[in-house]
Amino acid sequence: MNYGYIRTDSGDYDTLSKELSAFDVAEIYSDGDSEEEIPPQLAALLEKLEPRDVVITHACTSLSKDESVLQKIIARIRKKKAAVRFLDLSDHGMENPALRALRAKQTQRWC
Repeated sequence: MNYGYIRTDSGDYDTLSKELSAFDVAEIYSDGDSEEEIPPQLAALLEKLEPRDVVITHACTSLSKDESVLQKIIARIRKKKAAVRFLDLSDHGMENPALRALRAKQTQRWC
């Protein structure tokens, strides 16, 4: 099943929601800009995931702006045998080799 995730505190929710809807998401989870390492709706989504589910979000920074936290979140998704897809494949300033490899792998799958 596809799930959407949006993290925004601006008026971009409607635009981002429309983008996610194009991927036939069953449900969209949304958090405002939060200081928490894993905001409540993202935590709920991570708990709900089952094998073969896909988390679709606009960018890697939607999950976390901190590279180490982002890697932990991706590891939790993979541990559940689920996947994550980013609509915007730019690195948003993140130079981590693991993120570059993830982006390259994802690009191959979506082409």
